[in-house]
Amino acid sequence: MTIIRDFPEFLPISASMYGELYPFLNDLPDGVSEFTFMNLYLHRSKYGYEISRLSDSIFVVRGADAKGNFFFIMGGLPPKERITDLLGHYGRWKNISQSLYDACAPSMSEMGYVPYEDRDNEDYLYTRESLATLAGKALHKKRNFANGFENTYNWEVRPLNEQTAADAGNVLDEWHASRSQGQGSDFEQCAAALEMLAVTNLEGRIVYVDGKPAAWSLGEYIAGGKMFLVHFEKAVDEYRGVYQFINRETVRALPETVEFINREQDLGDEGLRQAKMTYRPSGFVKKYCIPQKEV
Repeated sequence: MTIIRDFPEFLPISASMYGELYPFLNDLPDGVSEFTFMNLYLHRSKYGYEISRLSDSIFVVRGADAKGNFFFIMGGLPPKERITDLLGHYGRWKNISQSLYDACAPSMSEMGYVPYEDRDNEDYLYTRESLATLAGKALHKKRNFANGFENTYNWEVRPLNEQTAADAGNVLDEWHASRSQGQGSDFEQCAAALEMLAVTNLEGRIVYVDGKPAAWSLGEYIAGGKMFLVHFEKAVDEYRGVYQFINRETVRALPETVEFINREQDLGDEGLRQAKMTYRPSGFVKKYCIPQKEV
């Protein structure tokens, strides 16, 4: 059943749209992390996401952030007239994938718009092999931490599913309690994702130490299964090397058909950027932005 209305009518993102959106978004080739049902749903309140259908193969989502109103297009490229209409009414066009950028940038520039690469929102990509093995000099510290955890603790790795979700929730609570309660925490999104394990495509792993839950990860397959998108990793800090271990074990459990691991963007946070770079990304999911014209 079709729930999403035709443009210009927008509806708030809701759980009832999962069946309609997931198959479509899962097959999009560029691997943009925002273009998944879970990211749309989990961040719907933060950005005020609303969605409309431009055609059978194109959706538009509008929202707002600290920089103002924005929209993004998921699927194919609409006609130029529709794009200029959207730019005129809904703010800047963000999260433009490489393929859409290549198709529209020349004509947008000719019409007076100024596209630019949005580095803060580009997703970090790593090869499956590099994160599964942590081989080589560049990753030797990560490897040492993971091996140190493996050799120090009495551990067990299980699937993260309905049966183990409550244990993951305990880890999340402990992680949350150990940190300052300021802005930027994804606690609510994590809790909501764990509650939806039974009705979504999310997949993850949970680590136990001496029978007590110690860490977990959660993600999903995108780009037709060629990429695995890691949404969340949480752990109890007292276990040295636990983050490196859960990272590695999550990737090792994936099928060999997965070529790349997408670990999302850094949003311009220098600490997060440095942490993501220490894993030596093989590349990025490029994203571009086209601002509204200055009046």
